Amino acid sequence: MTRELVLPARMDYAGVEALYAEIKEARGEDVALDGSQVKHLGAAGLQLLLSAWKSWDRDGHSLSVASPSAKFSEHLEMLGLDKDHFSKPGAVQ
Repeated sequence: MTRELVLPARMDYAGVEALYAEIKEARGEDVALDGSQVKHLGAAGLQLLLSAWKSWDRDGHSLSVASPSAKFSEHLEMLGLDKDHFSKPGAVQ
């Protein structure tokens, strides 16, 4: 079964503190992150997502962002990743 977590509207340093605890608690499970509410994705938010994604991949579980908002995708591209980078679980690119 896949655990679902909702990403905060602001994925900046202050916004990801609580999310970090939720993600850490979900380790060992497949996780789908609901990105529909994201209005800002900053470097701290991206760092958390990349770190978690790699950890899940090493553990043999999937972690993906479902329903990314337009701002999530736009900011992801501004930070240097393809807008679909987290949309499919699987091997780290």
